[in-house]
Order: sequence, then C-alpha cells, then structure tokens
Amino acid sequence: MEELMLNNEAMMTSLEVVELINGFRKEEGNDKVKRHDVLLRDIDNEVNALKLSNIDAHNFVETSYIDNWNRNKRCYKMNKAGIMQMLNKESALVRYKTQQYIEALESKIEEQRLQITEKEKCILAIYNGGQEGILASKRLVEIETKPLVDKIEEDKPKVTLNCRKAPFFRYGDIR
Repeated sequence: MEELMLNNEAMMTSLEVVELINGFRKEEGNDKVKRHDVLLRDIDNEVNALKLSNIDAHNFVETSYIDNWNRNKRCYKMNKAGIMQMLNKESALVRYKTQQYIEALESKIEEQRLQITEKEKCILAIYNGGQEGILASKRLVEIETKPLVDKIEEDKPKVTLNCRKAPFFRYGDIR
C-alpha cells in the first residue's frame, strides 16, 4: 500500500482504506465487501455534516487517481483521525486491526525519519575529528564520487577509440 505523508502525518487514500476494511472483514469471517463508491458516499456525508456544524473537515482531502481504464476518478486522502472517523460503523475487530495497522505505519514513518544516512554519519565523524574523522573523510569521498565512477563504468562500453597511425603528408605531397 502506498503510504503518504502530509505535514508529518500518516495519510491513506480511500482506496487503501476500503482495501483494509475488506481485508479485516474477511479475516473475521465477514464476506460482505465494502465498495469504494459506498465509502466515498459515506465520506461525502461526513464532510457535509461537519460543514453544516461549522467544523473544518481537514481530516479529509478530496483528490483523484487514474483507474485501470485511464479514467480520472475521485478519492479522498485521510489522516488517522479521518480514517478512525469513517470506521465507526465497522466491527470492533476491523476498528482494532485498522488502528494497529495505522500505528505500525506511523512507527515505520518515524523510524525512517530518524535514520541518518551514511553520508550524514561521515560528516558527523569528520566534525568529531581524530582517526575516525580521517577514515570518514575518505569514505565520504567514495560516497560522493560513486555516482560519477558508476557513470564512467556504464559509459565505458559505449566509447571506443580506434587509433590507427595516419599517413604523414607533407605540403607538396597532395596533388
């Protein structure tokens, strides 16, 4: 599933949410499938009810996607609060499993955010100095030049130089 981030918040599309709902329904033995158009209708009703109450429906962002027949179709992006809001009609198991899924998604996003790259580690080691800093500076040069070296290696087979000794002509030789 495509994981989206908006303002450091995990987001999912209504297509992904309906897929989750149906997967968890099936897991609990419920074969009733929720169609995407029904979820869209439910979200529309929720957004309209919020607007009538003068509440900003910021948990739902209308957007679109291209379907298998190359048609532009409507969908929503929802944050965790919006997803949980739409699960009120679902069973306890579906709500629980979806909550667990979202929390795992948030943990994964946070973990990725906290990971520092090898380049950043090298820069930190260089800043701290010493023998580690020297080794890190060498490694940083390797990291920085790797794309160039790879490009040169990739282009090597494309470049051939045919060096034959050309005949030597003097000014008066050509008639």
